[in-house]
Amino acid sequence: MDRKKDSREKEQVKKPRRLNTLSKRKKEMASIRRKRRELIKEGKIKPQQPQTLETKRIKDDSFVDFKNDEEAVEEIKNDEYSAYYKGREPKIIVTSTIAAHSNTKKFAYLLSRIFYNAQYFERKQSTMHKIINYAKRNDYTDIIVCNDNHKECTDLYIIHMPCGPSFHFKLFNLMKPKDIKGHVTVSTWHVPCECLTTGFQTRLGVMVARQLNALFSQKPNFKGRRVVTFHSQRDFIFFRHHIYQFDEAKDNFDRAKGPVKCLIDELGPRFILKLRSIQRGTMNTVNPEYIYFRNIDKSNPDDTSKSKFML
Repeated sequence: MDRKKDSREKEQVKKPRRLNTLSKRKKEMASIRRKRRELIKEGKIKPQQPQTLETKRIKDDSFVDFKNDEEAVEEIKNDEYSAYYKGREPKIIVTSTIAAHSNTKKFAYLLSRIFYNAQYFERKQSTMHKIINYAKRNDYTDIIVCNDNHKECTDLYIIHMPCGPSFHFKLFNLMKPKDIKGHVTVSTWHVPCECLTTGFQTRLGVMVARQLNALFSQKPNFKGRRVVTFHSQRDFIFFRHHIYQFDEAKDNFDRAKGPVKCLIDELGPRFILKLRSIQRGTMNTVNPEYIYFRNIDKSNPDDTSKSKFML
């Protein structure tokens, strides 16, 4: 019995020692963090930043420096999309593949409502050659084709008229407006919509961004208050569709933030695009000439590197 009592007394003595050592370590770490914050404020050391794929991104000659590279900026301003930034209005045909599922047709019709001055045409048995010739005769600027697989839209083709280029995107993670929690509906579809493109940093990325911007009217002072965002991150292009409105601040809490507050609601849909290829001219399936074609070569470290992106 005496031995058991002695062992219990020893355990009771050891516990406060452990607590004391832990509290000392916490105090030491807190003082180290406090000194580090003071040094950062004084500018003697730099704050640590989390290492992500964006911070580790490999920059090559394809990056566009809009501030210093004047030649690249002039080339971009005088490309095939320059007329749309000078006031030309887009005129778009939106259609689907032959014998498309009803889900794909509904999605194509929804796209025709999002893009300004776009019309949905049911494909029926019309060939792409026939559609392209019809678009040239009637001064259409772009053709958007929705392709499906397994009863869902999986590919998106954008053909710039009259001389190209043609873009092929893989489409996935499609969420319809009814599947988005808290989505709203509006009646101002006929009013021009704003377009924001972010995250496009290379020559190829700027080309894709200018094509996406050319699908929307470039007129200022929009009244519809709708905005579409194409955000490029790690070569994935995220699509979002919102509507915003401005309200005057009603209480002191809102006035402290500003005289006017902005409310944003999502309209939908949501989806993600992945660039597969860019082809010169209109769509040619016989002898295509590619500007860019996504073909992963596992023996090439540039293709398998996780820190190198094309857009």
